Amino acid sequence: MENLGNRTGLPPAERFAIHLYVYVAVNMPTSAILIIHFQVIIIVFVSLNQKPVPNWPLGITLNSFLAFLTTWSKAAFMIPVSVAISQAQWAWFDQKSTEPRPLYDLDVIDQASRGAWGSMILLWRFRFRHFVVLGALLVSISALTSPITQLAINYPMRDVTLAREVASTHAIQDLSSPRDALGIVAHISTFLASFLDTTKFTEPIPYSVIANRGVFCSTGNCTFKPYHSIGVCMKMANITSSLNVVEFENPESPDLADTPFIGGVEEVIPNRKVWKASLPGGYHMAHQSKATMFTDLLTGNRTFGFRDDPILQQARIASFVLVYTAPTAYDKSSWEISYNTTAKGIVDQINDFRHEAREILFHLCVHTYETKVYLGKETTQIVGSHTEPLEEGAGPFLYLDCGDLLNKSSYQCRKNEQRGNDTIHLRAPKESPPPHLELNTTKGSTFTANYRGMEDIAQGLRSYIAGFATIVMALNEQQDFPYVTTGSDFITSLFEWVFFHHPSMRDVNIREVRMQNIYQNLATSLSATVNIRFRGSQIGALNLTHAVFNVTGEATGMVPHVEITWAPLSLLAAEIVLAALFLSLTMFNQIDHRGMRFCDVKGSSLATLVALGEECRAAAGGGLGPVKELERTARKLAVRLEGSQIVLAKNVNNEKTSHETN
Repeated sequence: MENLGNRTGLPPAERFAIHLYVYVAVNMPTSAILIIHFQVIIIVFVSLNQKPVPNWPLGITLNSFLAFLTTWSKAAFMIPVSVAISQAQWAWFDQKSTEPRPLYDLDVIDQASRGAWGSMILLWRFRFRHFVVLGALLVSISALTSPITQLAINYPMRDVTLAREVASTHAIQDLSSPRDALGIVAHISTFLASFLDTTKFTEPIPYSVIANRGVFCSTGNCTFKPYHSIGVCMKMANITSSLNVVEFENPESPDLADTPFIGGVEEVIPNRKVWKASLPGGYHMAHQSKATMFTDLLTGNRTFGFRDDPILQQARIASFVLVYTAPTAYDKSSWEISYNTTAKGIVDQINDFRHEAREILFHLCVHTYETKVYLGKETTQIVGSHTEPLEEGAGPFLYLDCGDLLNKSSYQCRKNEQRGNDTIHLRAPKESPPPHLELNTTKGSTFTANYRGMEDIAQGLRSYIAGFATIVMALNEQQDFPYVTTGSDFITSLFEWVFFHHPSMRDVNIREVRMQNIYQNLATSLSATVNIRFRGSQIGALNLTHAVFNVTGEATGMVPHVEITWAPLSLLAAEIVLAALFLSLTMFNQIDHRGMRFCDVKGSSLATLVALGEECRAAAGGGLGPVKELERTARKLAVRLEGSQIVLAKNVNNEKTSHETN
């Protein structure tokens, strides 16, 4: 078994170079395959990381791609590693500087080159006393390579924009009567303002609740950039300081001759105290009840709380005055013992009260909306409101000429036919330009409303939110105080939930919040009703306005993405480094002046058959026998490689050697 250098008689340096060249040439193909496969894996993963899952032909998935290349990579280093383990057995027995080895180690190394179980036995037996354990370690963990590397791939679901899907909603730029049914808009809005409330007005109604399903989203997940639409805003002012209250001992006082009584004169009780509350300009009322409220439209351009705000006056649609009694002292002990909800129970527990007044102004404005749809649920919020008339300093735009509700029981307002087509223009917010407007005027992108349209909204509001309510201080057949109301359910909600519900009567803050919210609900309802084409909404399919333009958004869908976790791939990288180290150690061990004699036998079975010397073969049993018996004998035989044969070690205590190697 003389090597190439010995047969040619070359010097040692040249023999070393030849041996190195031969060894590298033999292992170069597998090394190249290993490196190329690993590089392909890294390149593909880097290119696909955080991107949608690829749609490869033939149903090939990223997992199958990784499994294929991982298997080939593992095969690329496992074949030379297995051969190198077999070759290492000759180096193990050829180390003259150490004590002889048990013949059984020949079988241990051979089994390690065949599979994981044999490699684990070698690791346990050799305990890192020879570099062959690196190869055994590789074989042991190679079974984990494929399942662990698969953990590198995750498929999280993420929202992405789908170009072929549709996302649209509606906005409106112009309000105009008689084209638009704005009187019906006001009617519907007053109904929704109280009907959709579920919190007893402790919280405002969200815009999405009123305008639900006004968005078309084909995927169930859509987003929209902020957009603008004309709407209605509300402001409230405390005008109690303008209120004058006079107390009379009986209703027959001459000073009450021209004063309308809440509930009508037929409800007046003789010889009972009367309170007269009045505001400048002829707004006055008289009542005998501790629980009374009255609200009506301010005619003309009159205002008590917004004289210093010309912009609101110019954009004003309607301004309402609200006068009510507010309890200031009540029977706390009786209230805590009996939560009496009858009219008599409420009045009896009020020991004292004061009169308060508010002005509620509804005006045109431009709302900024944010809309999104997630999992089919629509959410639209008003995130800003802007009121800036284009005609600066023009004064109040609308003048309302209405009858006296208490004296004449008239809800009607006279229309100004000559100004019916006059138009007010509102600028869009400067910081966020609106989407494409189909009705752009020569004055730029503005939002508009005509005079008659604003009249119709004001008339509709007065018809349904003006009125009064009072508890008559005379027992009926049920031994309770009846109460009298005029107007719609809005008036009833004001009376029963805002002013004379127990929490509102006891806590002024609760009353203020509820009063603010019920009128804010009305403004939100008006904005939603004029702004949305109600396709299958809370109030059915209605097209009350027509100057509608589409607002397009982005339809998104949940699409699986590739997310690479690099840590699991470190196992494959570590195996490659470990294989390179093991093969390098094996190579340099075999190309020295002795080891190269056996570089061509490697794992050959023929080499093992002829390597045993005569004495060694006889001591091992001389032939076939039971495996257990052969292993027992091999454990006791100390051998070494002498020349080209494995021979028995001379003058060595076999039991001691066997004990130490175990």
